[in-house]
Amino acid sequence: MRAQTTLDFAIGMSVFLLAVVFVFTFVPGILEPFEAGPQEETAVADRVASQLVQSSMADPAEPYVLGLPCTNGFFNATAAGDVACGFDTSADLTAGDRLSDRVGVTDRQRLQVTVEGDVDGDGDVHALCFDNDDKKIVEVTDSECGEAVADDRTTNTDVLYTLGDTPSDTQAVVTAQRTVEVDGYTATVVVEVW
Repeated sequence: MRAQTTLDFAIGMSVFLLAVVFVFTFVPGILEPFEAGPQEETAVADRVASQLVQSSMADPAEPYVLGLPCTNGFFNATAAGDVACGFDTSADLTAGDRLSDRVGVTDRQRLQVTVEGDVDGDGDVHALCFDNDDKKIVEVTDSECGEAVADDRTTNTDVLYTLGDTPSDTQAVVTAQRTVEVDGYTATVVVEVW
């Protein structure tokens, strides 16, 4: 009887170690559905992109065609003026309100909205800007339009068509895009949420 004790111990330890390995291998997979994922960010990005191109910066009767007054008003820090637009014009970004307040999402959602396109026809897509001096849409790289407005988003200035926080390098960023027309040019509205 005494000879089987070592063999019994070895078999028992083997079964125990296999059970421990099994637990460490499969428990993370069992708990995975309960961990946070990008589902909420996907829904927010899609909703905000659709809202912007169908009613906030465009006339609901003519979606996906951005009107300059509402588009300029959205990307300016101050209100859009006399034009009735489909975003919260009371959210004054110069007074510390965030882009999330302007589009109606929770404060814990970080986002950036950009309108980009190829206005000069060179095949390269860049962020767009409304040049207030020439009263036309230009690419940021083709003028000084984007340089002066990054910190000064008030009325009667050039309007950089990028607004919000810089996307995170450490978190998953969800992107929603919509193809639109702005001032006769084909452009893309890009909404990034993280």
